Amino acid sequence: MKKSLEDYKEMVVKPQFDWIKIHWKGWMLIMIISAYIVYYGNDIVNSIKTKFSKEEEENE
Repeated sequence: MKKSLEDYKEMVVKPQFDWIKIHWKGWMLIMIISAYIVYYGNDIVNSIKTKFSKEEEENE
């Protein structure tokens, strides 16, 4: 059991931390953008819908 946990740590956990050390800025940027999209998603969609509906009314 102990050997399998050590193998797991060596093959999975250590590479993940190495990846995070290299790419932490990009990861944080993605997290911030995704939180912004989730929080303001309805506002963004509604503004796009109203913009296109106004353009359609002007074309008619």
